[in-house]
Amino acid sequence: MEMAAMTNLFFRKTTTLFVLVLCLCALVLPSAAAGWRSYPAVGASGDGLFTFVRGDNSLVLGSEGHVADFKGLYIAGHALAGELYGVSGEACTLTVRGDYLSAFEPGEYNVRILFSDGETNARLEIADPVVAPEQPAPEPAEQSEPAMLEGGAEAGVLNPTFTGMNTMLLGLLTLGGGGAALFGLGRKWMAQNDD
Repeated sequence: MEMAAMTNLFFRKTTTLFVLVLCLCALVLPSAAAGWRSYPAVGASGDGLFTFVRGDNSLVLGSEGHVADFKGLYIAGHALAGELYGVSGEACTLTVRGDYLSAFEPGEYNVRILFSDGETNARLEIADPVVAPEQPAPEPAEQSEPAMLEGGAEAGVLNPTFTGMNTMLLGLLTLGGGGAALFGLGRKWMAQNDD
């Protein structure tokens, strides 16, 4: 009987400790996630669209994020090497080399400007130059196709679904589900051993 009482006490204390840890996580994680900011794009059209015409010298991308916090630039989910763009201004202004962007097929691509405390997400439309009817169209440069995964998704493209607050909530739900399962198993065991 003494063993059953000690085990019962152990499960009660363990359950209490688990609930305290969950409460602490609920207090700490939102404040950490609250520091992550979504900076607006500067210089894009009203719907966050930048436009680049193949053959142009460069493209200027802007963000309200601070240049001192700048960490990287991603286009179509791929990080750009530092030699492909320049960074300037107090608010972040990026000038991307035109020869790099001209290698992309015409279409729309995701742009992500990453900072230590947030990010700017925008879209980039790459278009062919408009050619007057009397001029022959320039020959497109030979390009390789992006690697595709099953289901048609581009390889290397970041999935923005689980970032910031979503990740924190998913973690809390996972902890809560595990806690509920442990609590249920502990109560079932205590009920069987309460004789």
